[in-house]
Amino acid sequence: THSKFEVQRATVKNERGQRYDNAPYGVSNEKLCEALYPKGHPYSWQTIGYIEDLDRVDENDLKRFYMRWYGPNNATLTISGDVNPEQAMALVVKYFGSIPKGPEVKKQIVKPFKIEKNRYLSYEDKIKFPMLKMAWPTVPSGHKDEAALDALSQILDPSNLSSPFYEKLIKTQKAVRFNMYHPTMELAGRMEITTLINENDSLSVMEREIRKILEEWEKSGGISEDDIVKMRASYKSNIYNEFNTVSGKGSRLASFQTFRGNPNMLGKEFAEILKLSKADLMRVYAKYIKGKNGVILSVYPAGKRNLIAAEDNFKPTQRTIETESAEYKNLSYTEPKDNFERGKKPASGPNPTIQVPAIWTEEFPNSLKIIGTTTNETPKITIQLYIGAGHRYEPASLAGTSDLLARLMGESTVNFSAEALESKLERMGSSISVSSGLNDITISVSTLTENLDSTLALLKERLFKPKWDPTEFSRVKKELLNAIKSQSVQPTSIANNVFAKLIFGSAHVLSLPSSGTAETVNAITLDELKRFYKERFYPGVSKLVVVGDVSKEKLTDKLKFLSEWKNTKVIKAEDPELPKIEKTKIYFVDKKAAAQSEVRMGFMSMPYDATGEFYKSQVMNYIFRSEEHTSELQSH
Repeated sequence: THSKFEVQRATVKNERGQRYDNAPYGVSNEKLCEALYPKGHPYSWQTIGYIEDLDRVDENDLKRFYMRWYGPNNATLTISGDVNPEQAMALVVKYFGSIPKGPEVKKQIVKPFKIEKNRYLSYEDKIKFPMLKMAWPTVPSGHKDEAALDALSQILDPSNLSSPFYEKLIKTQKAVRFNMYHPTMELAGRMEITTLINENDSLSVMEREIRKILEEWEKSGGISEDDIVKMRASYKSNIYNEFNTVSGKGSRLASFQTFRGNPNMLGKEFAEILKLSKADLMRVYAKYIKGKNGVILSVYPAGKRNLIAAEDNFKPTQRTIETESAEYKNLSYTEPKDNFERGKKPASGPNPTIQVPAIWTEEFPNSLKIIGTTTNETPKITIQLYIGAGHRYEPASLAGTSDLLARLMGESTVNFSAEALESKLERMGSSISVSSGLNDITISVSTLTENLDSTLALLKERLFKPKWDPTEFSRVKKELLNAIKSQSVQPTSIANNVFAKLIFGSAHVLSLPSSGTAETVNAITLDELKRFYKERFYPGVSKLVVVGDVSKEKLTDKLKFLSEWKNTKVIKAEDPELPKIEKTKIYFVDKKAAAQSEVRMGFMSMPYDATGEFYKSQVMNYIFRSEEHTSELQSH
């Protein structure tokens, strides 16, 4: 109907504003794809569309689109979970079997394209840090070179601490952020580098630096055998993670069926990854990246065009509104012929008895509480150690302490450099990460069952033996300050920060963002982090959760090193009194030239509980949440 169409039109336009036009770097992918793909290529525009298109269409356009593409002969249905296959198939036949086929859908063919020379383009944005995007066309999903290109990007991305980009750009702080990835879709793919640099640095210098690093990396041998070992272990671990969930299984089956015509492709894909060699990866590097032309996009802060990589030499083809394709003519909708009333919602069956996994608990003499469950569906174990040292426990004058401590604990230890420790973990397909939140600093551990002992030895090292290296402290502190600076121009962050001050009052630590402010973070010293670690890291304010392929008896025996963790009483200072809201007030923040407005409404309500009134309020909130998440009621 027209009214329903207008609701959805407004929703999509709002989403366009929220995710693209009102977000820092929000249209960078749009600009990149306009330049990378030829005119008319389906990937030359974003799925969200352009405002002018959203304004000019009507409900009849949607009806024709629906009739052309939404047919059972162009769909894949997967059902994953605790179902009886025969019963499920009977329901599939009932609800889907009578739906008439739609028009024939043939596999779309798009001609391969080349970029004859490097395409430079740029645009101004409301940002603090200049961004450089570099992209080269590669291969579509399912191509024989896809796996090697995926592995190449994984090895070169600085999240791998042996990457030359980590060593020469992240550690040296020449780059604020650097990512390398290889997104592929049905018709095409690209290798992409995205980097943010310091405020007044030149993107042309960064481009030259990136090309020089790649050249030197190749001359020094490029991919190593150790890189291959770590890549294989990582892939194996990630596959197990994906198949630990019901949705992961269903999504993978659907993807294989839709794009490969065979749902049972995992074994073939697994084998392809595990047989990749150094020669395979260096071959695709030479074929698709080395010396090849691509798109180089500069995104520069207001008034700083002098920082761009090079003057624009390419302008995307002017968009034209084409005549509607003949395939949208003479379409009609045929209703299914059913022996039931499709418009009547089926009654719910009896509520099932939830089969909760068997839970075991343990408490060490030092008051460390442990809860766990054993599952052997995949040979993996996940451990979360929660330490009561989050944002709410730091002094307001030093807000950001917890965040900064978590970052530093992810660096070197007494016995291992950050790179050496990470390398050991990667060879095993394991990970240990440290993060901070409102209440806790969380140490997250993931390991294959066979590598549990070795991974726990490194957990012990990371937990009890941080190096407190001044150089690393200086670098992670700068990273946090850069993140704060970047958030200072984001409308969402501005709204959240102002709202928190109004709700909690300026004296409360929760009135400040968990990352702190430039003022509070600059006041944090290495000695302050050591003091916070000494005062807050105790088993009595910690709890450990474990899920995986290990019994209680085996695990508690292997965790004996945590039972030796000395305990003490940790006292939290009294929270300042919260402001009383006598009457409703409306506050305004003027964000000049923002593409969209942000609104926050709320008041202090009830404290957290797992099963009482707070829990019930969370259940109630589902009624108020829209599927598009354009409006949401939250309890704090």
